[in-house]
Amino acid sequence: LVVLGVGTVLLVAFLLTSLKGLVDLATLLSFLTAPVLAWLNHRAILGDEVPAEHRPRGAMVAYSWAGIVFSLVFALWFLKVRFL
Repeated sequence: LVVLGVGTVLLVAFLLTSLKGLVDLATLLSFLTAPVLAWLNHRAILGDEVPAEHRPRGAMVAYSWAGIVFSLVFALWFLKVRFL
């Protein structure tokens, strides 16, 4: 946590002169982490630790996969628009 805190303070201090740079970094990190976090959430809720009667089924699982795919496609589109 100390490394995270120090890194955050250094990053904000470095990008404080450029609000655009800070917003660009936050946007980039948000788009790139969203599919990973969605997939981790999907795995967690469908894992063995969650009792079978509390796990989503059918359409909700399909909806979750659709959200993961949508997030991934949107992140790739964002990278294409941003860097190409």
